[in-house]
Amino acid sequence: MQKSWPLFVTAIAIEAVSVLLLAFCIIAYVEIGDLAKAAGEPNIESMNWFSRYILDSATESMEGAVFKPSDLIRAANNQIFLLGGLSVFASFIAIIMLISNAKSPHKAKEV
Repeated sequence: MQKSWPLFVTAIAIEAVSVLLLAFCIIAYVEIGDLAKAAGEPNIESMNWFSRYILDSATESMEGAVFKPSDLIRAANNQIFLLGGLSVFASFIAIIMLISNAKSPHKAKEV
């Protein structure tokens, strides 16, 4: 029984990227939550690049609208939840790929 090596490598790569994305989402959620609770002038430069990117993206999505800071935090959290959900979904797909690769026999093509 020969297993599919490219499927295995693809599944592991998807799993690694999805776990990293989920970790960055958790860090960004905590940092943006701390930013919302901070009194005075927020220090955005102390945040990591992913959190700043989420805030910039939320600001661009609300461009042209009149919004409160709480609306910006809510938009950033929505983007974090969307990316986190996609990460979890990709992780499940990678696990299904690994299981299907382990259970199904792949015959080598005869040349």
